[in-house]
Amino acid sequence: HGVERDFQEAAKWWRKAAEQNLPFAHYSLGVMYLSAQGVEKDYKTAFDYMTTAAEQNLPVAQYQLASMYSKGIGVKENDQDAVRWLNAAAENGFEPAKEQLANIKKQKDSK
Repeated sequence: HGVERDFQEAAKWWRKAAEQNLPFAHYSLGVMYLSAQGVEKDYKTAFDYMTTAAEQNLPVAQYQLASMYSKGIGVKENDQDAVRWLNAAAENGFEPAKEQLANIKKQKDSK
């Protein structure tokens, strides 16, 4: 309300926060590079930012990184790494990761 969205300006400030090694800043930049908000779409850069945030135990970043591994976005597709990051997100209390792991288990059990 009253403030115009400026994704380029947001990217500038998220970069400053990322320089301070703040996990959510790395995650936010990763999302921006995934969706071309304020920056050019760049899956490899998105993957790098998301990895940094995930390694700092940010569950939402761990979940997003799992998705990137499972779909081969910015990285070679790797189901083992996808499940590893899903487990990390679940262990950190991220409910969507817990649900996805439960669904994977159901699919395996039904085979």
